Amino acid sequence: LIEYLTVHYLCYNQQVPMNAAQISALSQIQAQAIVNARPSTALIAAGITAKNAKPSPQQIQNQIQLQAQALVHAHTQAQIAAGIYKGGDAPKSSS
Repeated sequence: LIEYLTVHYLCYNQQVPMNAAQISALSQIQAQAIVNARPSTALIAAGITAKNAKPSPQQIQNQIQLQAQALVHAHTQAQIAAGIYKGGDAPKSSS
């Protein structure tokens, strides 16, 4: 989580231009931190509402992937809006 906060601060408070590969790497780190901090999000996304349910490793991986995709989109749009996006090929999907 500290790594996520440090990278987030440096990239957005300092307006660091990034390319697609950098955005993808940042998004993956952030997604892992977000989902690992609240693994129950994987259950909610799967429609499981049982009080004591625990997500499976596959559910957690799926949620990390979904979160990373959303973050790639958000970061790319923010970089474009700020006029600092460095471009590059779209990140490859790992699915």
